[in-house]
Amino acid sequence: MTTSDIEVFGQNSIRITAGDKKIYIDPFEMKVEPKDADFILITHDHYDHFSTEDIEKVACNDTVMVVPEKMKIKAQAAANLVREIVTVEQRSYRELYGLEFDTIPVHYGSIVGKPSDGEAFAGLVEPPVKVELKIQF
Repeated sequence: MTTSDIEVFGQNSIRITAGDKKIYIDPFEMKVEPKDADFILITHDHYDHFSTEDIEKVACNDTVMVVPEKMKIKAQAAANLVREIVTVEQRSYRELYGLEFDTIPVHYGSIVGKPSDGEAFAGLVEPPVKVELKIQF
């Protein structure tokens, strides 16, 4: 994978192309409607990370959406837009239909300079944490 395989749409919205697979992270304010996502990874439930309007723009019939466990109920708002919703715990490794990833707890307050309550969880990707995706299809 090279940087040309990573496309930033704005704010936190990213698409990674790995072979013929498309992985979206936090689609938000999408100006296009590609409807080509194999995976949608949602880091947390803030409106600018979990937007059903934008999930609809990138999801297709075979899309698998991955969300933190604490979003299990809220994620059901997108259930009719994707094939499957998978929840993940923090500090865990997963292999899912050829996509391998680790979830990393991030304390949101520490990122924005406020004291952290230790409860915030950006499950998959959130600066300044390094995340390694091992993509093998």
